[in-house]
Amino acid sequence: MSGTPSQSPHSVGTPLPPASEWLKPGPAYIAPSSGFFFGQGTNQASLSDFLPSRFAADLLIKQYFTAVHPIAPIVHRPTFEKEYDAFWDEVSLGIE
Repeated sequence: MSGTPSQSPHSVGTPLPPASEWLKPGPAYIAPSSGFFFGQGTNQASLSDFLPSRFAADLLIKQYFTAVHPIAPIVHRPTFEKEYDAFWDEVSLGIE
């Protein structure tokens, strides 16, 4: 063993690029947008574009009431079910 300390890979002579370069988002980055809330101009998206199918939503709600609600109830079931049905009725009528 010699008395020389080991060197890190960056101390060999390769300086780090400036932080402004390596902190930039990568090629897969999608910039956030407020278009969902304030409108997107020509590409107007509908609420139904972001919703699962009614069948999938019903399965998720059923799973919540089976697995989560008995342990940690966070909704009043009768009220929730009434509002849930009203929501899907409005979605089927095209009301957002």
